Amino acid sequence: MGGEGRMRALVGLAVAMFLGIAVYLRIWTIDYSISSDDTDLLRRQFDLASREAMDKSAEWRLKYDEQVEKVTECVNELQEVHISFFLNDRFISEM
Repeated sequence: MGGEGRMRALVGLAVAMFLGIAVYLRIWTIDYSISSDDTDLLRRQFDLASREAMDKSAEWRLKYDEQVEKVTECVNELQEVHISFFLNDRFISEM
């Protein structure tokens, strides 16, 4: 029983190593030659994507800033209302 399980593990390890080496050799044989036209195209595409991302980021930042202003106004108004209710309650209780 112990020897049979060990043999099965060794066979599994050998198969896994063989498949790993096969994948490594396949990746190693891929031709990675890229022409200068391809590099220019890739650079232009990257620059365009980068500019679009910066524009979108600026747009979302502006929306965030607008919402912060609105929330700050609301908080200030709520504080004023709270203070006025507190003062009115105090005034009424003193009467």
